[in-house]
Amino acid sequence: MKDFISYEPIFVWVMLLCFVSCGGNDTTRISQALFCAEHQKADSALVLLNQINRANLSKEDQAKYSLVYTLAQDKSGIDIYSDSLIGIASGWFKDHPTDTLYARCEYYMGKYYLLNDSVEKAIGCLGNSWKAAHASKNYNLECMALEKMSKIYRLSDPEKALKLANLAVALFPKSTGQPMANKVYLLLNQCECLSYVESISKVIRRGQGVLSMARAFTDSAVVSDVYQDLSVFYKIMGENDSSYNSALKAYQWGRTSSVSRKLSLAEALIDVDSIEQASKILQTVKATDTKEKYTLFYLLSSIAFKNNNLISAKNLTDSTYYYLETTYEEAAKSTNNYYLASVQMEKDRHSMQERANRNCWLLIFNSSLKFEIKAKQFYAASQRVL
Repeated sequence: MKDFISYEPIFVWVMLLCFVSCGGNDTTRISQALFCAEHQKADSALVLLNQINRANLSKEDQAKYSLVYTLAQDKSGIDIYSDSLIGIASGWFKDHPTDTLYARCEYYMGKYYLLNDSVEKAIGCLGNSWKAAHASKNYNLECMALEKMSKIYRLSDPEKALKLANLAVALFPKSTGQPMANKVYLLLNQCECLSYVESISKVIRRGQGVLSMARAFTDSAVVSDVYQDLSVFYKIMGENDSSYNSALKAYQWGRTSSVSRKLSLAEALIDVDSIEQASKILQTVKATDTKEKYTLFYLLSSIAFKNNNLISAKNLTDSTYYYLETTYEEAAKSTNNYYLASVQMEKDRHSMQERANRNCWLLIFNSSLKFEIKAKQFYAASQRVL
């Protein structure tokens, strides 16, 4: 097995050269592109697919071309925000559920719906993928589908989410050719699902075990992701110092230009009253989407409250409300689960209002206390004069 893994990259390139030089037909190129994409050669797969004239393809080959192209893009780190390709594939494979690639197509269609907040459609497609993968003993794909489904059910049915996450972890040893980083992410997902149903101290212990496994690898992005989750777990537990230390590690191990890492670190700094450091980090943040802008203004308003700057805090809170509502309006336009989105928005709005009220009363109390102290000092001084 070690020999196969060692020579696999050479093997892939030899096969690629053979097919290109021999001028194989389009069906053969699609099959070879699929092989490349499944063996960590997504760029090679795209090279092959770009040589194909789609106009000459049969409906079956058009569907398989679209699916393999989507798969190769996904392996290259390109998210599936458009259904222009996977939609073509889905149209054909829905009428051919016995095809060996049907489960794969349903998985990527589900992933597309998930990225575009169409939750119910995503569950349907991922469920189909899971059943088809289970029937064909495709454990790799079965793990992938279970992991995605568990993420969907976390809020609406946390017990079911945990069962799905546990099943994905249990199936991993049966899968083949998956990098160990995938196991780390499955275990991390298990921890995240566990946090909805178990004590957070138990979740943290599990998370620390996942961290030990992650640090055995050289992939700094994986380690950064584990530290980031630990930071959230510690924050839930109320251990702000540990949350800050984990957020700092996530920032150091990850890309320092990452907006999400900067925002998380700034929030942790605010929680430990390192306001000046948090402000410096937020000054470097260039938020692009509405969720990032919401978080940015939320943190800036938190700093304004802590600095007793009520006017600035009010203006920043207004902006925070605006981006909060915009975030959920965007989600509601494309999701079939409008109720959950609305409930979550109201929870966030209520939390923000409680924080604003609490900070205002604290500011009034502090001001009154200062006034009372000054008044007593003035009275004492006047008595001495008399």
